[in-house]
Amino acid sequence: MEAIEAATLLSMWVIPHILIFRLVRVPSRSLTVIVCAVLLAGAYLLKPATSDLSRYSAYFNSGFLTDKPYSVTNEGNVEIDPLDSTGDPFLQAFAANLGFRYFAHLMDAVGLNRPFLPRLTVFKKRYITDGPVVVIMLIGLCCVLFSCSRLLQKSQGSGVSVRHSHIVFYWIPLILGSIFFMLGSQNALRQFLGIVFVMIGIIMLLERRVFWFVIASVVAISFHQWSLVFTGIVFCLIAGKKICENLFQQDSIVWNLATYATVGVVLGCIGVVAVKAVVGGVLEATIDGNPLGPLIGKLVHNTGIYSEVKQYVWIDSSELLSRMSVTNKLVLLGGLITLSEIVLGKATLPTRWDIRGYRIGIYAFLVPFGLYPEILSRLVLFYLLVETLFICMAVLSNERRARIAGSLIFFAYGVAPNGVTILMGREWLTKLY
Repeated sequence: MEAIEAATLLSMWVIPHILIFRLVRVPSRSLTVIVCAVLLAGAYLLKPATSDLSRYSAYFNSGFLTDKPYSVTNEGNVEIDPLDSTGDPFLQAFAANLGFRYFAHLMDAVGLNRPFLPRLTVFKKRYITDGPVVVIMLIGLCCVLFSCSRLLQKSQGSGVSVRHSHIVFYWIPLILGSIFFMLGSQNALRQFLGIVFVMIGIIMLLERRVFWFVIASVVAISFHQWSLVFTGIVFCLIAGKKICENLFQQDSIVWNLATYATVGVVLGCIGVVAVKAVVGGVLEATIDGNPLGPLIGKLVHNTGIYSEVKQYVWIDSSELLSRMSVTNKLVLLGGLITLSEIVLGKATLPTRWDIRGYRIGIYAFLVPFGLYPEILSRLVLFYLLVETLFICMAVLSNERRARIAGSLIFFAYGVAPNGVTILMGREWLTKLY
């Protein structure tokens, strides 16, 4: 029975990634979009709790992070070990993520923190609170849809293959089927919420709406402290690209992408040097003897990013069977970029900003961080959001080469090992055989 459930769930994920090629030939196939959206939504609502989702679910229901075994009542509530329930609920964990704590408290107050969906039990049943997970998915979906709508070139002759009134409808399966959405909404919940608001903030900055940029950035940081890093990456990438444009007057696609790649690699190398300096104690040495040392030291040592960076440098779990190695991760991402760029060629995307260049630049930024697998894994999720926006623009382009390029990446998402692992759990292969 479990093998049948596993095969059914996997089919609901893979089939839409194959059907998307129908939009290459006839972009206005509404039935294809409906089928893809229904299958993908069903996969999300039926999938079991995998990876960190069960631990987050116990937190949403009880208000505590659990390290010891717990039981579940008939009403769907978690009864945790007394050793895990010290202090006040929702106040002990995630001290640096006030937005996430308030969100969890709100879900508890309105009574949504319980299971109510008929989840499949592939391999084994793990606890999941459906309310908060579904709400997080809806927040993420709305934020990415908003980002796509602001990114799209809305003037006449913008190069879109479908009517503007139908565009959001077509984007939904592309977002649900992305690796970013699967990994983020079903595993890295805090970082997922932070990143979607980071993207809104970046778009507001590009539109010179400073007030809304600040608001979105504050919300993003309240969900995850690494949000500040993602904003800084894009800001430096934009600044570096403008400097290169002023120094070298070139107007070819190849030169443009090469510039983004060069700026990204340089920024990545600077980032790696900065991490090495932090780990080597350079910051502590600078604080010592500085009149502002005590104040700076307090700010630094109370910042979650600082302590996490030092911790992540010494962790490398990429060699575990359940994790993809750094080399494979970078090679697969780089291979997809290369293939899609060859197919795309001189075709243009219907965007207000150069999402194609940003994708190249951010990937190039990631490459030097192959030295630090755990840091890289957190940066990759942000790259995957940028690539999701690229896919949404490419698949709806009126240029056939762009639609093929976007569809190829989307198809690869359907068979990506990390996506299937989060969909079904680490033991999914054993149940299929």
